[in-house]
Amino acid sequence: MSAITFPLPKGAILFTDENGVSYEFREALGEAHHGLNLFLARRRVNGHPKGKVLLKAVGDPRGVGAEDGMRVVKARAKLEEQVRLASHLLHPGIVGVRGLHKAGPVWYVITDHPAGQDLDDLMALATELDRWFSPEFTLYVGAAVADVLQYAHAAKGEQGRSLGIVHRAIDLGHIFVDWDGRVQVSDFGLALSTLPGRIVSTVR
Repeated sequence: MSAITFPLPKGAILFTDENGVSYEFREALGEAHHGLNLFLARRRVNGHPKGKVLLKAVGDPRGVGAEDGMRVVKARAKLEEQVRLASHLLHPGIVGVRGLHKAGPVWYVITDHPAGQDLDDLMALATELDRWFSPEFTLYVGAAVADVLQYAHAAKGEQGRSLGIVHRAIDLGHIFVDWDGRVQVSDFGLALSTLPGRIVSTVR
């Protein structure tokens, strides 16, 4: 069960950030981990569309039951942690996190929309065509993902100490490949790390 729902009409402006960029709701993508709601949104600058982003959103802990309220509080803490962790993960193979925005009672983490298609969709397409990923493609993607994970694991915090980041949710839905062969890994929101003040990832 979702901790809080967001009944939104398509085209609604969710918020406008400090730079004057508005974020227009396009599609609800369901509940992400920790009771967070995942949206597809479109950035608008002076009314003009400027590309898609993903938003993780969590609402107000007040006005819901005690159990759901606690889930919302923990989900907010995880959003803040995800943004802090993302500041140490600046790699072209990692889907970027733009920051945290608080719009009244709702908190949003703004994430770049991944390039290309995820491997889950590509696998479904290959299956429909009765084809398989080639060994060369599989090795290429595997090497790119390994490079990203090694980079994340070696990332260091403000004190120069290794954060020991482990993604913990690598699957076909978190690996994206575009037409230029760029491979990206998304969603370090469940990552294990030694980030100071880290919230234990056990929220259900």
